[in-house]
Amino acid sequence: VAVLRFETAALHLGHHLPSSAFVPWLTVDGNIATGPLFASTGGRFDSPPQPGQDTTEVGSLSIEFTACDLATVSYEIDGTSLVREFPIIPLEKRVNGGFQCASEAAAAL
Repeated sequence: VAVLRFETAALHLGHHLPSSAFVPWLTVDGNIATGPLFASTGGRFDSPPQPGQDTTEVGSLSIEFTACDLATVSYEIDGTSLVREFPIIPLEKRVNGGFQCASEAAAAL
């Protein structure tokens, strides 16, 4: 699984990214990404740590890509769990208008 992370928040705040800005690819080996979930207070979103900012691990988060166009997100915070399924748009569909996921191709038959 690969996800392109683009810093749109900076653009909305009137900041311009230089043409040489580093835009990382995030990759996962397989179709599930799992890790700790953190809650932060104080400071500013998407900024370096600031005085008064506190970040604490509060649970775990998992994203499972169950199909080309579907993902399941689950998280647990302090013993309470939530699981939801979300439609997703594959990058290939954005650049190739004729691209179809297997589920779409089957539904078209």
